[in-house]
Amino acid sequence: MPARSAAPPRSTCGSSGDGPDHAAGSASHHRRTGRGNITQRTRCWYYRHPGLSCFKSGGDTCPARDGDHRLGVVFDRGPCVHPHPSSIGMALLACDGEMTVTGRARMPVAQLWGDGSDAHRDHLLDDDELLTHVHLPAGWARERAAYFRVISRFEAEWPLVEAVARLEVDDGVVVRAGVAVGGVTTLPLRLPAVEAALVDRAVTPDVLAAAARIATEGVTPLPMTGYKVNLLEAVVLEGLERAIGDGPERVE
Repeated sequence: MPARSAAPPRSTCGSSGDGPDHAAGSASHHRRTGRGNITQRTRCWYYRHPGLSCFKSGGDTCPARDGDHRLGVVFDRGPCVHPHPSSIGMALLACDGEMTVTGRARMPVAQLWGDGSDAHRDHLLDDDELLTHVHLPAGWARERAAYFRVISRFEAEWPLVEAVARLEVDDGVVVRAGVAVGGVTTLPLRLPAVEAALVDRAVTPDVLAAAARIATEGVTPLPMTGYKVNLLEAVVLEGLERAIGDGPERVE
């Protein structure tokens, strides 16, 4: 059975501590920077194998597609089938993060990855461009947020599926929502349809469950990644429930 891991409910944007940046154990965590995390290369074992080639290493094929892709995508944007590696990028999407790149105006962080369909690149920065700053807005006034992931063992493992959920709740009704997921496609993915299903709705178990189901709409799993469809719904639901957490709007 996969292990499950979560950060405590808090205002995610502008905060620090255990969360998406802690996803793969302390040794990796202490070697990383936020800017390096969101521009890192794929973790696909075919890409990293010295004796193989793929689109991202200069080849003309994706050996994972016809090979062992058990850790692959469930939204197949092709031709690469390994998920984007950045947990922090996922959180920045949920937080409406922005970035500054040399020679460009400040822009939404989502523009770093485009639509994820370029098999040769993990980000869209040119060789002579440098990501210099990441900008986070202030958290919402009544924000409750959580990070949740499912991994295959208890320590030092990259997430199979992960989610960041942000909710601002006023008098039992969701005022604003930000939900993003990782481990499911070739870029960190925000879920606006899930957010729309939450806003202006009362915080109830049925509302949260219905919103989580929407996360799986349009999935195109690979032969070996069908298991991630159920994980995606479960992780989003758990993230939403933990975002409510032990606050006054706690779901019982």
